[in-house]
Amino acid sequence: MIRHMALYTLTKKAHDEGIDGVVEKLDRSVKAMVGRVKGLIHAEVTLNLAQDSPRDLLFYSEFERAEDIPPYLESAVHRAHANMADAYVENKEGVDAKA
Repeated sequence: MIRHMALYTLTKKAHDEGIDGVVEKLDRSVKAMVGRVKGLIHAEVTLNLAQDSPRDLLFYSEFERAEDIPPYLESAVHRAHANMADAYVENKEGVDAKA
């Protein structure tokens, strides 16, 4: 299993619309990808609680294999989510790790 994670900074639009509602919207969107993208077995979005981090948001996902990540990133399902999320997040910092 591979863990695919990214930290983001929330945009002004996210703050203006209300962080809790935006986080819930993004979380619902990534959870809806599970079962629709080959190899994606878990996905969630939550606030980053680390006090000393410049990033506000954590995207956490699990894949069966590392080879599943590139097709996921290019999938129509992911592109639709990313297009929606672009208004709310910026400054991505990503990492993949073996479980």
